[in-house]
Amino acid sequence: MSRPITGREAEVAYVSLKKKSLLIILSAGGVCVHEIPTWNTIAKEATMSNCTVRGLSLDSLEDSKKNLSQSVLFETYIMPNMAVRRAYRVVSLPEVMIVSGSGTVDWVHYGSMTPDIVSDLLSKTRADR
Repeated sequence: MSRPITGREAEVAYVSLKKKSLLIILSAGGVCVHEIPTWNTIAKEATMSNCTVRGLSLDSLEDSKKNLSQSVLFETYIMPNMAVRRAYRVVSLPEVMIVSGSGTVDWVHYGSMTPDIVSDLLSKTRADR
């Protein structure tokens, strides 16, 4: 089941996840669309490992709906501004990161997800169980 990108406003802030990791997937534009099947697979497995998965689209609401809404299986927030790019130190997109329950960034990857990188990421999410 897909999570709709509704356009409703939401406040996003760090909240302790009580040792639960947060997997963040940052994306923008059609360039990232080809990664969605891989992200969905990662999201399913990470969720089973008790990891919260969230997407951040750096596109406008209109472009995000066009590119992501019909196929993304995790909740995605629309944040099309430079402050978000600076806060997450976005160098290139897509970007995938794991934030620990204590708020530290434990793992970051920029670009396409190869099978080896997916395996490494999932092993990190399993280690938090």
